Amino acid sequence: MALERHDQQDATERDIRLEEQARRDDWIARLRVIASLLAVTCVGLGLMGFALHTTDPTLGGICWMAGQTVWLGGWLFVLVGAYGGHLRRRGQ
Repeated sequence: MALERHDQQDATERDIRLEEQARRDDWIARLRVIASLLAVTCVGLGLMGFALHTTDPTLGGICWMAGQTVWLGGWLFVLVGAYGGHLRRRGQ
């Protein structure tokens, strides 16, 4: 049985609204990933900068390695999480 014209129009409008909301959610997720990448990069580079600033070689080495761990580990964590979120949103 075919849909009534009114029901078909309602379904079309609902689909358009859902598609717009999905696009908006996609942009919000992308902005969240970009902000997270910026945050871990700044923290990691800040620790590495402190390592160059300090005069104690032991503390400098610890801060240098911690900065690299936060920077590169943070990138890996954020990107893998973003990919997992993408798959979850797509239903795969």
